[in-house]
Amino acid sequence: LDVSGELIRNDIREKEVGIDLLLDVQLLNVHTCQPLPNVLVDFWACNSTGVYSGVAAQNTVVSGKMKRGLTFLRGLAMSDKDGIVQMQANVTSLTKVPGWYTGRAQHIHVKAHVNYTVSGGLLKGGAVVHTGQLYMNQSILSEINVLPAYAADLNPFTPNAQDFIFTGEANATAGYDPYLHVTRTGKALSDGLLGKITLALDPNKAAAIVDMGGPGGNFTGPPPGNFTGFPPGFSGFPTGQPPRSTSRATPRSTTRSPARSTAVLTG
Repeated sequence: LDVSGELIRNDIREKEVGIDLLLDVQLLNVHTCQPLPNVLVDFWACNSTGVYSGVAAQNTVVSGKMKRGLTFLRGLAMSDKDGIVQMQANVTSLTKVPGWYTGRAQHIHVKAHVNYTVSGGLLKGGAVVHTGQLYMNQSILSEINVLPAYAADLNPFTPNAQDFIFTGEANATAGYDPYLHVTRTGKALSDGLLGKITLALDPNKAAAIVDMGGPGGNFTGPPPGNFTGFPPGFSGFPTGQPPRSTSRATPRSTTRSPARSTAVLTG
């Protein structure tokens, strides 16, 4: 579930356990291939046991001063003059590799905001020009998921190849590639990972909102592609609005190294 009032900050890990993941995301204008500066990018993900912060149905909304609920693994960061959003605090990463929940593979939500204002450290107004999800290669996830923090996730496991949103997008869009280009930052997984991707956006086109259900949500249609039904045991989304985006391969950006994955995501 996407929630309002998320904090603008570079490190959203809080006290969550799991593998550190430094996200390095470059934003390009799909028409000009020029960097898109000053875009506020919203990232959120479940924790290592498949729980989202700020969701009443998962008991992560509390009363009192924290009206926005718990805030772990949620936050916004701004792209720089090169269109890059690097989620980094000192030498550590912004977020954690997420866990999974029934019917969904491991993924990170991303939403791009333009023409906004900031008041009291919070995003106000503006337009959303992309809503999507990022994934990691199954081979690295297989190494991660046997670690204690992830082995504690008792939800039924769904790999990327069986995730109906992932496969629906892949079937509907030639060249669909939502994978982060992941490299290790040290010899051990516990040293953390670096995940890079380039997103080519249309800053003048509002993203289409597709409500796939969830707590308080209304199901308005299946994901794009050859949708054949929800997987066995699927009981609804704890996360609200999965993306509907169009993706295709674009020339790799030359403004940063090492290599990053590249995709066009226009809505």
